[in-house]
Amino acid sequence: MKTEEAAGNNSVSSGMPMGGGGVVANNYIGNSRNDSFIQMVKEGTNYKGCELVVSCLSGKLMEELRRMVSEGIEAGHVRPLTRVTLAGREVSRAARMLASGYHRGRVLLKPEHHATLLKITLSDSASYAVVCGDHELGLELIDRLICRGAKKLLVHYKQKCELGYLKAKLATWRNMDANIKIVEHDLQTYSNVLDYLQQSEELGHVEGIFLIDESNDIGGESPAEHLDEAARKLCMSLK
Repeated sequence: MKTEEAAGNNSVSSGMPMGGGGVVANNYIGNSRNDSFIQMVKEGTNYKGCELVVSCLSGKLMEELRRMVSEGIEAGHVRPLTRVTLAGREVSRAARMLASGYHRGRVLLKPEHHATLLKITLSDSASYAVVCGDHELGLELIDRLICRGAKKLLVHYKQKCELGYLKAKLATWRNMDANIKIVEHDLQTYSNVLDYLQQSEELGHVEGIFLIDESNDIGGESPAEHLDEAARKLCMSLK
């Protein structure tokens, strides 16, 4: 059985028997806004599960799906999708693939064996925009940027500043004389992205934009394309 998110109607359809005219039978279409589709999938596959899952779920439903998939992997019933690996020099292509969504699994960059690793020194007068959603890898990236000289950063992070790991990190960065501003509003529209980069320009001319995002919001757009378009308009000092 193959499942996929049906475009525009928030439903999950299956590769099971079709009705007249090639339309998926009604009993193989479930609602992805709640967990009722879980029982539908179980019954539709005689409790054997799916061979392929394509998901745009988020929140609690995504956590439930991850739990089920993890159990399937441990039991040997689920095989993770392959990854796309590109050479380090193809970073632009990798970014375009992530923005378009036309890829399966992870998009990985493989450094060339004999490539020279450059040590980058960042400006303490410039600003750097970091978009990391709620991904803690973004916080580790900020550590590295500050250690290389960055002092002004506008960070898009969805968790509240007063919570847990982020709160501890903010205290550490401020002790290092870094000016860190956190914004939480979504970046799924061009106007919001434009406003985000304008705020970064107010801290100092933007020399770098970093994106770490694994958004799975239903109907949401990747911020990559909006960031690219807005940066070309506003950020003339990008390096």
